[in-house]
Amino acid sequence: MVFGAVFLLFGLFAVFGSWRGYQLDTGILEHGSRAEGHITKKIALVAADGDSDHGIDYWFALPGGQRIEAHAGVPKSMWDGLHEGGTLEIAYSSEYPRRNFPVGGGVTSLGITIFVGTFGAVFAALGGLLIRSYVRSGRKGA
Repeated sequence: MVFGAVFLLFGLFAVFGSWRGYQLDTGILEHGSRAEGHITKKIALVAADGDSDHGIDYWFALPGGQRIEAHAGVPKSMWDGLHEGGTLEIAYSSEYPRRNFPVGGGVTSLGITIFVGTFGAVFAALGGLLIRSYVRSGRKGA
């Protein structure tokens, strides 16, 4: 029962979380504000199997002068073209400026969103089947 609940909850979180992130970030990209970001650090994390993740630390200023500092994962192709001390365009939500990302990043890939959503749906379905199996086995024993 516990495994079923964990699978179900994880799956539902993956489905709804991936779609919500996609909706928010594509909305910011299409209708949000833009600012010039200043790169303070480039980061590459390399795993033992040779796989790597690439990210940057950056800051940008809001129109009122408030400085926002952030970190974002970026594709390697984008990361290769950036350098510390350089600038890049940042898209952000006017209502919640901490929701921001470099243009070309963010959760804006429909393909990845569908993949994560499908993966989550499979987990949720397995969780539902485990719970159903547990409930049915409890009824037969009564």
